Amino acid sequence: MPATSTRRRRRLALTAGVAAVALLLGACGPLAAPDDNPVHPRAVGTNPADRTPHVLDGQVHAVLDLGDRVIVGGDFTRVKEFDRAAEYSRRGLFAFDKATGAIDRTFTPALDRGGVRALAVSGDGLLLVGGSFQRVGGRFTPGLAKVDPGTGAPNTSFAPGTDGWVLTMVVRGGRAFIGGTFTRVQSTNRYRLAAVDATSGKVDPSFNVPVDQALRGTPLVNSLDATRDGRRLVITGNFRRVGYQPRTQVAVVDVGASSASVSTWATDGYRAGVCSSTYDYYVKDVDISPDDRYFAVVTTGAWGGLSTLCDTVARWELGRTGAGQRPTWADYTGGDSLSAVAITGAAVYAAGHQRWANNENAPRGDAKGPGAVDRPGIAAYAPGTGAVLPWTVDRERGLQVGTLTPTDRGLWIGSDSSRLGGEWHPRLAFLPV
Repeated sequence: MPATSTRRRRRLALTAGVAAVALLLGACGPLAAPDDNPVHPRAVGTNPADRTPHVLDGQVHAVLDLGDRVIVGGDFTRVKEFDRAAEYSRRGLFAFDKATGAIDRTFTPALDRGGVRALAVSGDGLLLVGGSFQRVGGRFTPGLAKVDPGTGAPNTSFAPGTDGWVLTMVVRGGRAFIGGTFTRVQSTNRYRLAAVDATSGKVDPSFNVPVDQALRGTPLVNSLDATRDGRRLVITGNFRRVGYQPRTQVAVVDVGASSASVSTWATDGYRAGVCSSTYDYYVKDVDISPDDRYFAVVTTGAWGGLSTLCDTVARWELGRTGAGQRPTWADYTGGDSLSAVAITGAAVYAAGHQRWANNENAPRGDAKGPGAVDRPGIAAYAPGTGAVLPWTVDRERGLQVGTLTPTDRGLWIGSDSSRLGGEWHPRLAFLPV
């Protein structure tokens, strides 16, 4: 989901000359926005790239791959290069050279607290950052900031300011669509979902689709994605109502040039009260396919039986309208949470705390049922049928995956665990296609 949004490396030793170049990485011009819905010809490989930096605490929630440079966001405070002992203090945000793995010494944004949940390129080629912080570089810019991609210094002309967290963001056609816990952006009421000008940060007056009525706890939008033309959004989160219409945990929003409204697309597949009461809500992530025809949703919730969509990955058709929508297919882990999803055309990837896939016959959950296959931490599915692909790479399960981010060259995995494919890649890894 975009997420939004929103996702490599190979073996070499850093020479002194390369390290010196790394010190200059901050001197960069305007960023070019990457394709956040790339198509892959096949499933990604199972041998992780060797040079990704090590994130030493917390969790990675967002990866922005700019080709030769990668920016990483999350809830962490310490990072290091893959082959060196020296640690760097980086609260919530750092950059590195993709070819060498060298951490950028000049990109040092100073977040006062919290972390980063979403990254995107602004309309003028700078960096948009969404999260739970209040200040960046001493500047009060709560929840959403625009920073210099070379130094991390805050942009003083951009100050939308929210009264809550920004948890998800995607940029389309000069607009940044944001979701989170907020109820105001600048001085304008915008309940958990908003659009702002991707250059100036000005609130878009034509986009006002309130999200409210939590299943339990705090209403929020935790993930969103947009079609390539920006005319449709899919949002997920803790809500029962969108645009004053009943929608539980998943909704589709139609976006026009002069107005926006909730689509007639609706499902009761993610209704309240059917999964474990441990969770306030159970839908975790969404991603739209590269061809804009369908989207996939992943959930937590513990085993709830086949009449529910607890602990599943499911495909939904985006071109349909009306109430009573049902998934094209759904796959059950049998009681383990999924927290991130990504679609590449060749596969639908779902990652989280799972042990198995194709486990709909799990006896009362938390067991491997007939027909189930081992897929620790991540699985890949055939987009058309939902069949589990033979592709497998063991991932230390941890608690959750913060992001699956595809690029034209592979798949980034940001998480809270440390091992992938039998190798040590703490919290950040890349699988080349």
